[in-house]
Amino acid sequence: MKRLHKFFILLVLLLPELVVAQTIDKAVETTSQHLATTNKLVAAARWQVGKTLSYDPAYASLKYPNGDIDISKGVCTDVVIRAFRRGLHKDLQKLVHEDMRK
Repeated sequence: MKRLHKFFILLVLLLPELVVAQTIDKAVETTSQHLATTNKLVAAARWQVGKTLSYDPAYASLKYPNGDIDISKGVCTDVVIRAFRRGLHKDLQKLVHEDMRK
């Protein structure tokens, strides 16, 4: 009986440590996932360096979804949208459009 009593005392003392350790593990895993996503996005944006050469704010009609102008020109949002498509396989243009419809 004494052993069982000591076990429960030890369990009560260590349980908060175990919960904290699990919480930290989840936070590290989540941070790693965010870092991987960020790295993909940055790599896709860097891929455009030397390709998007001129700033062209002129309006252009685009097909929908996945519409784009020639990669050699555009504005900052074109670069961001291309990075999302290339790095994360997400059409930010479409996502924003669908969100605005709500």
